[in-house]
Amino acid sequence: MTTSQAAEHFGIPSGRIREWRAAGRIRPVGIIPGRGRGGMVPLYRPADLQPLVDQYRDYVTRRSQRNA
Repeated sequence: MTTSQAAEHFGIPSGRIREWRAAGRIRPVGIIPGRGRGGMVPLYRPADLQPLVDQYRDYVTRRSQRNA
């Protein structure tokens, strides 16, 4: 699944997935041609993203409890 598909599927910001990739925490399993200007789009496995998504949700929960 692409970054935008994964973000929609997991309910997290797509920018967070891009940050994880830039930080080397997740690696795409492949790339496909994107729509538009001929760029390539990375593909991710949901199982590879799940641990990071869980950590992100825990972080958001703790942050919201701290600020409440």
